Amino acid sequence: MTHWFFGSIFAGYFVSWLFYFAHFESEKETFFYLGRRILSLNLVLHFALLLFFFSQKTVDTTVFFEFSIPFIILLLSFFMEWRYRAKFLVLFSLPIVLLISILATSQTQQHAADAWDRHLWLWFHFGFILLGLAGFVAAVSSAIMYLWQISQLKSKHPGQNFLKLPSLDTLDRIHFTSLAWGVILFSMGILTGVIWATGLRELKIIFHDPKVILSFITCFMYWVIVSLRGSSFSRGHKIAAGTLVVFVLVFLTLASNHYTPNAFGRGF
Repeated sequence: MTHWFFGSIFAGYFVSWLFYFAHFESEKETFFYLGRRILSLNLVLHFALLLFFFSQKTVDTTVFFEFSIPFIILLLSFFMEWRYRAKFLVLFSLPIVLLISILATSQTQQHAADAWDRHLWLWFHFGFILLGLAGFVAAVSSAIMYLWQISQLKSKHPGQNFLKLPSLDTLDRIHFTSLAWGVILFSMGILTGVIWATGLRELKIIFHDPKVILSFITCFMYWVIVSLRGSSFSRGHKIAAGTLVVFVLVFLTLASNHYTPNAFGRGF
């Protein structure tokens, strides 16, 4: 039942992306409003599903975490569009949401209810990691748009897409803000996870988990990118391209949960 319900939400996200894409290509406002309404409805249904998980505790906390990621990403994308008046950020975020949703649907097995009996530090860990991942996705989406705008500028005959996308300055601000907050929150998530593991005397065990190793590498690489962006050493398309490359590690971190489920069951 849960698998079917989330599958319906996933299908709704895909349909809304099709309407967003049709609006991007044709500039017909009808497609935009249809896409926005379908997406809003699916966000409500997604939130209801998360509430059901939380109240019934019928799935493991790891599954709850993975089902929460797409929801948080889309909420942040909506906020960044409103905050910077940058159109089409949701359009570029939705494909990443769909990929993460595919991962989540493969983790819908039922687990014991006592899996929710977790230490408070672990819930802080989950929350910070969720927000950090959402920041990374917003940064990646804006980086893709930034690189597209750069390619249009370098072209001798820029297409209509150049006029549709936000300016390079706006995209750069979205990218840096999302990435900076993402890496800060992700770092706090790692720190609270380490504190939790130390309390349970499992610190040595978790550092043998590929997910933990990938998380540390990802966090370090994004700190490097943020530092370079904040200095005068590197700006523009190199920083945006670096954000995309490092995001591969983020996706591998999420995917590794399906190959090392026992390690993640400890909280990472």
